[in-house]
Amino acid sequence: MKTLEKVLVSWSGGKDSCLMLHELVKDGRYEITALVCMVREHEQRICMHGVPVELLDRQAASLGFRLEKVFTTRESNYEAVMRSIVEKFTLMGVAKI
Repeated sequence: MKTLEKVLVSWSGGKDSCLMLHELVKDGRYEITALVCMVREHEQRICMHGVPVELLDRQAASLGFRLEKVFTTRESNYEAVMRSIVEKFTLMGVAKI
């Protein structure tokens, strides 16, 4: 049995991230460890497209993948937030996003 490479998928809830996920799954070389999505905490919406968190949760559940919601505020330092996510998943063996 071949070992799959663990990856995170940056998820926006839109068609482009869905197509990318489809291609990764179809490729067969990757284990999707989680979908990672930035969420505006004060609005409870995806940062990229403004999709409500409820729909985000339903997307992940229907796709069957773990969802890692990263809540941000107006004061959040994007680089620091992403660094913490990368560090967390690196410890789990993830090498790519």
